[in-house]
Amino acid sequence: MYNKEVDTKITVKEEKRYNDGLVYKYKLLMHFGKSVANFSLPMYSVSVELLQSDGEIITNAEINDIFSSEEKAFAFFAKIVDNLVTPIDLQFVFEDMLTI
Repeated sequence: MYNKEVDTKITVKEEKRYNDGLVYKYKLLMHFGKSVANFSLPMYSVSVELLQSDGEIITNAEINDIFSSEEKAFAFFAKIVDNLVTPIDLQFVFEDMLTI
C-alpha cells in the first residue's frame, strides 16, 4: 500500500526593509515532499509582501519552487532584498535572471 505524499514548507530566511513609509517583507521558503520511496528534493520559493507602516498588506507575490539549488536560491533572495523588489516586479526580476 502506498503512503500519501507528505509536504513541508518552512521559512529559511526572512528580511524586512523600510522605505518611504512602506515595509517590504521578503521570505525565502524551502518546500519538500517525501514520496513512497522516502526520497525528498528541496525546492526553494520566494515571497514578497508590501505593507503599510501599520502592518496592513497592500499587495504580495510568491514564486513557487523556482530553485533546487540552495546557492542560487540565496543569491536570488539577496538580489531582491538589496534592490527593494516589489511584488509587482518579482516575476520580471526572476525572468531577467533566467536570460543571463
